[in-house]
Amino acid sequence: MSAIANEPPSPPPDPKKDPSRKPPTLAARPEEIPLVLTALPQWIRWRWDWNAAKSYWTKVPVGARSARNASTTDPKTWGEFADVVSRLNRDEVDGLGFVFTAADPFCGIDLDACRDLETGSVTDEALDLIALLDGYAELSVTGTGVHVIVRASLGDLTGRKSGLVEVYDRGRYFTMTGRRINARGDLL
Repeated sequence: MSAIANEPPSPPPDPKKDPSRKPPTLAARPEEIPLVLTALPQWIRWRWDWNAAKSYWTKVPVGARSARNASTTDPKTWGEFADVVSRLNRDEVDGLGFVFTAADPFCGIDLDACRDLETGSVTDEALDLIALLDGYAELSVTGTGVHVIVRASLGDLTGRKSGLVEVYDRGRYFTMTGRRINARGDLL
């Protein structure tokens, strides 16, 4: 009789590539988002949406006051922070978002795949950027990335993505969690 080798168990399916379940999502802590941002009427909601063509979950912007999709270039689809927060449990939304515009003084830096979910450790490269930028830093909705918001403008340049870093100052939105971190990567 010959022994049958045990195969290692297969890893669990990646929720971002499983149309039957949404990715794990951190609940927002609206009270932790800075007043300088919440005072602006540039707030929307968002929901996870399965993109069948790409076999991937995407974050779709949802209007502040309706279940319709929002636009990052149409202020009529945005709203006041308090209104958006009060509607978080309506229309099957998954969170809240902040829209960057040319009229506000803010720029957002999105650092993807820089935090280990199990240990909570943030990569040295991301920590260096967080310290250098010295802005408002929070965990992304999946907990695997970090968003940093600073007072800055890209001027005539457009936002861009380079590797795991994205930078935008208009025509885009960031999902917001209010789960603040410091330059050491510690949750506040």
